[in-house]
Amino acid sequence: MLDQFDQMQVSALVSTVTPLLPALLEHSDVQKGIEFGRDVYYDLEYEGMLTEEEMITLVEDELSRRARREEACNAQLTDDAPLPFLLHLGVVIGAIDEALAARAQ
Repeated sequence: MLDQFDQMQVSALVSTVTPLLPALLEHSDVQKGIEFGRDVYYDLEYEGMLTEEEMITLVEDELSRRARREEACNAQLTDDAPLPFLLHLGVVIGAIDEALAARAQ
């Protein structure tokens, strides 16, 4: 899942935010999604910061009702289960986090 450095970053973040985020960020599906989201960021070869429009598109592609319905239909056709919503949320968090980190460098 998350390497030790990433876990330290999450722990540092968790200690500075509202009580709701620790449970969210420590959830296994969210952690898997964050890891995958970071890979998605590099696979898409974004250069530096995602634009606001690219972030909105990423959120829509991962989290919208339309996207979730499409995934459910596709999963039904292939006799698979759709991926958990929290995994998709983690993808968005991970990709945007990588974009912000790239911008900071």
